[in-house]
Amino acid sequence: DLARQFQIQSIPHVKLFVQGKAVAEFSGALSQGAIRNWLDTHLPDPCREAWNQLKHQLPPWPREDRRTLLDTLDHHCHGHEEWILARAAMDLFDHPESLPGTLSFVHPGHPLFQQAEAILELSRLVSLEQNETASDSMIQAANACKHRHIEETIQALIRAIGEDRSQLDELPRKALVGLFALLGEDHALTREYRPWFAMALN
Repeated sequence: DLARQFQIQSIPHVKLFVQGKAVAEFSGALSQGAIRNWLDTHLPDPCREAWNQLKHQLPPWPREDRRTLLDTLDHHCHGHEEWILARAAMDLFDHPESLPGTLSFVHPGHPLFQQAEAILELSRLVSLEQNETASDSMIQAANACKHRHIEETIQALIRAIGEDRSQLDELPRKALVGLFALLGEDHALTREYRPWFAMALN
């Protein structure tokens, strides 16, 4: 009777019920890791629900009031991966040295890898010191980024790409790609300066 009620035609067949309602299912054998991921995805998660509501209200990066809003989830979202990356994107201005450890859980193939790489490349930029083998344009970009002057940072990085894009393991190009990734494709600065970036690369 249960098999007919729930249209189960093969076994094993797993259905997940939350408060009496079927919310997910799968057929066939899965590994333990795959089942854990399935449960993590479909079981109720107050942090995930709160984060999904909050992230659409976040002010644009890198405004300081973004950090204030992220603080509202600090008490119960400390381990949420998207929240960790959002905090890391703010911390790169003040604590860039901590970010490699903070983001060590993100490996190639991880859904958040591109965003983590963007943050780490910008942390390299913010950490530049005057005595490093960097051009004046790179030092100007680093100083502008430390003070959240994003348009000045972009302009200085484009100049640095034109001078020597290979310096510091191609940091000018990588940092600018990272900036565009964090700003988002629809941001006015991304739309304005991406053509200039393309011309500098050519």
